[in-house]
Amino acid sequence: MKDAWRRKVRSILKDVWRRTPSKSRIACRSVTSPPFLGAGEFAERRGPDPGAGRGGLPALISHPGAADNYAAPSPGSARSKEAGTIVDLELPGVIVRRLKRFSDDRGWLVELFRDDELPEGFKPAMGYLSVTRPGVARGPHEHDDQADGFVFLSGEFEITLWENRPGRERVKRVLIAGENNPLFLVVPAGVVHAYRNVGENDAHVLNFPDRLYKGWGRKEPVDETRHEDIGSEFQLD
Repeated sequence: MKDAWRRKVRSILKDVWRRTPSKSRIACRSVTSPPFLGAGEFAERRGPDPGAGRGGLPALISHPGAADNYAAPSPGSARSKEAGTIVDLELPGVIVRRLKRFSDDRGWLVELFRDDELPEGFKPAMGYLSVTRPGVARGPHEHDDQADGFVFLSGEFEITLWENRPGRERVKRVLIAGENNPLFLVVPAGVVHAYRNVGENDAHVLNFPDRLYKGWGRKEPVDETRHEDIGSEFQLD
């Protein structure tokens, strides 16, 4: 009896699917198929897309020879060019995810993050939007306790990351992100970070840190080291 009922339901769903316009199908898929990898795939190591250009979606590396510093792509990693792919920078705790834009006649939608797929221990506490002028840089900054969850959706940004946690090898990585390569980037405490607007127009960045700015009620010291003000070794070229 149950099998007969299941077959009937499947038949009805197939009929509805056939009658649904293709654009509506895309919208349905955008709801049921989020553009993120599952939690079990967080540890998957993926490298860059060899030969990708600066402006294209796969282009994460912005300086010559940087590809040599990345882990080699996994065998058969066709998904390395797709939204949701996690790029391995060999910086533990740093998460780089390509985001996917779902478009239809109404406009577009991008899913930024999901609580059930965030890295363990990272829970955003607030969110803010900033606008950066062309040629202007923010950082290098570093936090003792706070992790940042940046979203780059507009313009073109060059992002630089430096490893500065005790006992770890000093590593520097540079990424390109923005409208042509939208990214969700988690930067843990102890990783120095900066980004520069290398495009021609104002561009915005979203950030969802896991600590409140100045603490609860804005009564605590700011957890931020501004390396650009103290002349440390971490400086943009």
